[in-house]
Amino acid sequence: MKAKISVILPAYNAGKYIGEALRSVIDQTIPIHEIIVIDDGSTDSTKDIVSGFPVHYFYQANSGTAAALNAGIEQSSGDYLAFIDADDVWMPQRLYVQLQAFEKNPSLDMVFGLMQQFVSPELSEEEKNKIEVNTAEVMIGIHKSAWLIKREAFMGVGVFAGGFLLEEFTDWYARSKEKKLNEFVVQEVVAKRRIHLSNTSRVHKDLKKDYPRILKAALDRRRQQEQ
Repeated sequence: MKAKISVILPAYNAGKYIGEALRSVIDQTIPIHEIIVIDDGSTDSTKDIVSGFPVHYFYQANSGTAAALNAGIEQSSGDYLAFIDADDVWMPQRLYVQLQAFEKNPSLDMVFGLMQQFVSPELSEEEKNKIEVNTAEVMIGIHKSAWLIKREAFMGVGVFAGGFLLEEFTDWYARSKEKKLNEFVVQEVVAKRRIHLSNTSRVHKDLKKDYPRILKAALDRRRQQEQ
C-alpha cells in the first residue's frame, strides 16, 4: 500500500488526551505520510505534549474547529485525508482496512468504519455515574475520526463551513450527498470515541441549533439548482 495519507488533528486545550490520540495514529500498522496538528489557540499543555511527537505543529488564534480543519488540509500534501478528534483513539488497523476497501473498489471516494464509545478511565466513580453510555454498542461511524477520503473527492465538495459549534462535518457530509460521492463502511471497529465530562456535546447544550441551519442551507442549495 503506497497511498500517501495526511492525518489532521484539530486541538483546543487538548493536553489531557491528545497524547493518547497521537500515539494511536503513530501506532498504525501502515506508514503515514504526515501528521498535522492545528492548535486552535490552546492555553494549556497542548503544545508541550505535541512537541514530543513526530508531527507538523501549527498554532493559530482561536477560530473554531472548521477553521482548524481547513488549515490542516491546506498544510497537507497527501492523496488521502484522515482526521481524528484530539480525545478519540484509532484502532491499530484503522487505515489498513480502509485502504483495502479502496484497493478492492477504486471507484470509492470515501470510506468509513464502525465506532464504539468508551468512558475515560481517569474519571472517578461518581463522575462515571453521571454519564449514560452503552460502551458495548457498535455504531456506524459517520464521523471524522472514522473517515478516510481521497483528497480530490474532498476538494470536489469543498472545505468545512464555519459558524457551527460541532456540526461542521454534518454540514460537509450533507453537501457530499448532493455531489453523490461513492462511500463505503467497513464492518470493523476503526475508532473509539472518548466520553468525558468536557465533551463538546455535553458542554454545549444548544448544539441542536446547528441542525436547522444545516437543513436550511441544504434546502437553499436545492432551490438554487432548480432555478
